[in-house]
Amino acid sequence: MACDKMFHAALLCCAVILLVSCSTTLLLEKQALEELSLGPSENSETVFFTRHFTWAGTKSLEVKEHRVVRVGSHRAAAPEVLTVYDGLATRLNHFEARLLRPDGSTELYGLSDLATSTLSSQSVIADWNIRYVPLKRYVPPGTLIETVSNHEMVLAALGASFALSDVGVRGQRINCVLTVPRGQTLLYQVFNDTVAPVIDTSAAGISYAFRWKTYEKDSKTWPFKKTNTLPEVLASLAGSSAEPADNQESAWISFGNRYLDLVESKLRESNKLKALAEEITRGKSGDLEKINAIFEYCQKNIRYEQVYLAFGEIIPNDADLILERKYGDCKDYSLVIYLLARSIGLEPRLALCYRGRGVEVYPQIPVSQFNHMVVQFEHQGADHWFDGTNRTGIPGITTIDLLNARALVLERDSSRFITIQESPLNRLGISGTLVPSGSSLKGRLNVTLAAQYAIDFYTLDLYLNRAKMIESIVQWSRRHLHPDIEIKAVDWKRGDDQFQIVTDLTIPNCLTAVDSTRFTSPSRMFPSLFPEENPADRPDDVYFFPLYGKVDISVDVLRLKESSKGQSPLVSFSFRLPPGPFSEDTRPNFLRLYKAAFSEFTKTLHFIQE
Repeated sequence: MACDKMFHAALLCCAVILLVSCSTTLLLEKQALEELSLGPSENSETVFFTRHFTWAGTKSLEVKEHRVVRVGSHRAAAPEVLTVYDGLATRLNHFEARLLRPDGSTELYGLSDLATSTLSSQSVIADWNIRYVPLKRYVPPGTLIETVSNHEMVLAALGASFALSDVGVRGQRINCVLTVPRGQTLLYQVFNDTVAPVIDTSAAGISYAFRWKTYEKDSKTWPFKKTNTLPEVLASLAGSSAEPADNQESAWISFGNRYLDLVESKLRESNKLKALAEEITRGKSGDLEKINAIFEYCQKNIRYEQVYLAFGEIIPNDADLILERKYGDCKDYSLVIYLLARSIGLEPRLALCYRGRGVEVYPQIPVSQFNHMVVQFEHQGADHWFDGTNRTGIPGITTIDLLNARALVLERDSSRFITIQESPLNRLGISGTLVPSGSSLKGRLNVTLAAQYAIDFYTLDLYLNRAKMIESIVQWSRRHLHPDIEIKAVDWKRGDDQFQIVTDLTIPNCLTAVDSTRFTSPSRMFPSLFPEENPADRPDDVYFFPLYGKVDISVDVLRLKESSKGQSPLVSFSFRLPPGPFSEDTRPNFLRLYKAAFSEFTKTLHFIQE
């Protein structure tokens, strides 16, 4: 599910291999470049990287970046263009680049060489631009590409962030430097690392330099690790978007007020909105029924687009304009739902959260670490969350990637964090009838995904044609049930709160025969429901396993009968596991539940062949 980059302080968008901003000083000396050129590589890699944030008071933040990339030998490694981002909220002021080829020849490019390509597309409507320069000729392996540029972030009070993932897949000689004027206090926090800054005081200000000798992204797909564990630095000025870190509650209230000030002009109700809300909710009796109707109206009448016009990265568009255009992004959906509901006396609240990180928003320092907006509505002591980007999602719940996320509910002088709880209706159910065929089982299964588990399928069904939908279900079945499952036929239907898949299939190599006895287990039929490795062996992970933490299996196996061990030919298995993330206090309970579930999951079942 796409969502807009509402508060991402790092620069965005690299069309080929580069996104750059850096010092306007001289490029690296030839000797330094030659030192970086040592050692061949199949893939391109960053061999030098510095990003420097400099605050000039609270109104402006200069972001400079200096990068050197060595082109690898893989045929896809050679770039055809150099690119740099430019936009209203992050303005490009300077750019220069140099290519040093293995034969010693050099090419130079500057700001005047850049052409402009809009980022508007089928799903993005933007003031953002990609500035680019086509390279004059083929770039051979071993070429060093050095880029230097300078951006100005005009909303400096929202803070700065740097993650090693900004560098690329691999990197060396990495620096993140933050400079504040003398007399100012920098609030910063480092995550997933113990690196400490080197602090330097000069006439220009106080600089905090974080350095890493090398970095390589872990390419292994790990079922438990649904989080980004790369080092990250978040920072802001004291007194701008935050209060001192020892008063976190006050800091977040201050941050909430600041954001409400930014969007204040967009929060005005009108007679037009009230008339529309009354029409939408006509015949609806309770408050929850009314806001559900508003949510469903917005989903049916506003299509999802990422809209970044007039600081749309951060501030929603006008509600009347959104309704007139009939498109918007997460902030636009949330604003319309919020204003329509308020115009008829309901009391929803806007809420900021982070989609994709997999852990709660860092509470230590309030900077620009949100990328998503939803609407929170409290009803009879329960929190309901309305996320317009779910499209055909279920009213009142978020997508599964926001389970246990922390949302900052915005309210003047009382903004606060609330945890987005898992829906109690979540359930993955598998039922059906199978028959033995050699070492395999063949037949029909019904797979039911309820509540939050269903939303992604709702979205796929909305956007994909039948052939692509079938392929998506096949891939899902192999990813979450059995990697070698063979799907013969597929159908599906969508209910009000669940999505049902019906498949004719073969589950290969899940039966073992010894004389007249057949052996199987839930783990042989559906091995992908549990990862291979034990989470107890990963004590530092913040587990988000499994994706489907509430599972019920009930499958009849025909032509088998009860064995001497008293087992029915019904393969039955259930588990309930919390979704995480887990702290030191909650992890032991998860491990206990996991161990018990895994014991049942792997238990051998004995059947007699009829």
